[in-house]
Amino acid sequence: MNKYKNESNLAKVKSIFYKANKIEVRDSYSKDLLSNLWINSFLEKDPVFFDKWDDITSVKSLIWVVNSYSFNKNIFKDFDLEWKKVWLAIRQWYFVKKSNISNRMEEGRIREIINYLVSNWANVILMPHSFHPYDDMANDFLFLTNFAWEKWVEIIENMEWVYDIYKNQKIDFCISMRLHSIILSHVYEIPFLWISYSKKTDEILNQLS
Repeated sequence: MNKYKNESNLAKVKSIFYKANKIEVRDSYSKDLLSNLWINSFLEKDPVFFDKWDDITSVKSLIWVVNSYSFNKNIFKDFDLEWKKVWLAIRQWYFVKKSNISNRMEEGRIREIINYLVSNWANVILMPHSFHPYDDMANDFLFLTNFAWEKWVEIIENMEWVYDIYKNQKIDFCISMRLHSIILSHVYEIPFLWISYSKKTDEILNQLS
């Protein structure tokens, strides 16, 4: 749930939720917002957590956490990338603060990172987690096609293939900012670098740790 933009909307929020028998939320931030309105809710783990095990209590595969605004190629200077299959599960508009960014600047940042990975002999796999049919801004596939530019950069074209790669551990290393990418990398014990961009992704880190 986003921050309240207008206090006059609080009554509308209350009217939406007050008759509900049970309200489940996925992060403590949303729970606190509802609590401030005297609305009880329950914190539930994302169902993807239970894809493999009934209970996951520790981070086994997390290599590093970095804020999306400071994510750059220097993060990888101590990584062994040679001949590794490196998966990028990234989304649009979260690499620098929106007030300071143009599409060209953000694409330049991402392209610089991909160029660095390729120059260190990594095989880069672009992994969309959204194929939204109506909202271009939410469509990872549409955005990531901008970076599938040579033989060392592959893009996956549907969610069935994406899920198969997680389930069968067909990659060596994952760079994740999509929520379900973070969870599935953890569930299937794929080493991953976590790019955190919001309270939603921060909350998952809190649950894992």
